[in-house]
Amino acid sequence: MTNIAEWFTGRSPDWFTGSPEVTVDREEILVVGRLRVPDSDSAGSDSAAEGRIARWREETRRDRMKIADEAEERFGRKVARSTGRSA
Repeated sequence: MTNIAEWFTGRSPDWFTGSPEVTVDREEILVVGRLRVPDSDSAGSDSAAEGRIARWREETRRDRMKIADEAEERFGRKVARSTGRSA
């Protein structure tokens, strides 16, 4: 599993604060990362966080799908992603 987590850390663009958490079971790879909070944003605002996550999902969809396709071919498991917001 370390190999898979390292691959995602190396393959993922600089989207997250730190390395994403990668959990692997027999059928799926789950990748969870915390998005960066811009200094100009209100970090404590749930509305701002929801908007930031929605924008990130739209803007990165093609790249995320490409990475997921590569991982699925390489590791033989489906890939799921989740985004948490920074505190």
